[in-house]
Amino acid sequence: SSNVCAMKVASHLTREDAENVVNLFHLVKPYNIIPGEQAGILPNFYYPINRMFATIGQGIAVNALNLANGYAALATDNLVKPHIIRKVVNPLGQVIYHENVDIINKDIYPKSTIDWLHYALEQVVEQGTGTAAKSKHFTIAGKTGTSQIFNFKTGHYSWRKVVAVFAGFFPVSNPRFSAVIVAYDPHPKNGALAWGGSVSAPYFRELVDRISFYYAIKPDKMASK
Repeated sequence: SSNVCAMKVASHLTREDAENVVNLFHLVKPYNIIPGEQAGILPNFYYPINRMFATIGQGIAVNALNLANGYAALATDNLVKPHIIRKVVNPLGQVIYHENVDIINKDIYPKSTIDWLHYALEQVVEQGTGTAAKSKHFTIAGKTGTSQIFNFKTGHYSWRKVVAVFAGFFPVSNPRFSAVIVAYDPHPKNGALAWGGSVSAPYFRELVDRISFYYAIKPDKMASK
């Protein structure tokens, strides 16, 4: 989780590269499936400095649904339009409504790239900044994020208030679920620093525990070793 590294990588990106990533993962336009969805905010990628700062969360804003669905796309290599209801079944067991799968972008990256990203994001949880999300039973891929909150009244970023985020998917061996945990201006009771890895990552692990129990998902941790 290195700002210097992220900005160095971004320094090699063109305006077209940055805009292509945003469009491939549908990070700005709302899906308009739930009330209150907000469009994302992007800087002008014509300027190299904006491309660099965007990699560390400065000058850019993405809503949680778009981010979660972006991670789902990383998990499956397909960007699918999210929906609230998959199907409706009547008391007789008959399916009276079924939502069609709408694939927006298919085969986003080559398999070798997707495999590398899965490995890198899994290592974030296994031995990086996201170890608080680590599960004993399931492989988890994810990324921590801690961004300063922008004050629209003053036109500056706050030095004290942050948004702590953990975004990811699981199981890595056969991705089925993606989620984003967002804590706005958190104040940990134990006095710990408000980082995505310390504030939001533990809740992702708890979510994994609850979902895996509800859906009776077979643990894959041993199979991945």
